[in-house]
Amino acid sequence: TGSYTPDTENFAMRIISLKHISSKEITRNFRPFMSRYGRIIEIEQTNAVIIADTGQNINRMVQLIKFLDVPGHEESLHIIP
Repeated sequence: TGSYTPDTENFAMRIISLKHISSKEITRNFRPFMSRYGRIIEIEQTNAVIIADTGQNINRMVQLIKFLDVPGHEESLHIIP
């Protein structure tokens, strides 16, 4: 659950908490980036994902999540007559 994942070809597991984007969106859209035996599981109750993959691939996913998990996605357009 910490912020360190070894940059290795060995398999590891990491829990990533999300703040501004839904775990369902990350899970659905990141499946193509997983390795053959990698898994991504959403935890809807806490808005987190569990990634089990190589350390290198987990680090790559974390960088993508940091880029996407920013404020502003919850904003919407309201038209007031």
